[in-house]
Amino acid sequence: MREILHSQRCGCYYCLRSFKPSKIEQWSEDGPDTESQNEQQLLYTAWCPYCGIDAVIGSAAGYPLTKEFLTRMRKRSFGI
Repeated sequence: MREILHSQRCGCYYCLRSFKPSKIEQWSEDGPDTESQNEQQLLYTAWCPYCGIDAVIGSAAGYPLTKEFLTRMRKRSFGI
């Protein structure tokens, strides 16, 4: 969640749309962050505001959010 919120842009590697993080309205709780020193820190997954799939990546991750990159991610993750 933190990475997404610190991103300038986000991309969905299912529908291949890009958008501002502020467009995200749905988050799901994944459970405790076992890599964090704070055991009460929870991890969240963002859901795409356009297609409703949990396939959102933020620019703060360091990957290019180009159509080509998102298409490769879709093929790898969803086989399409």
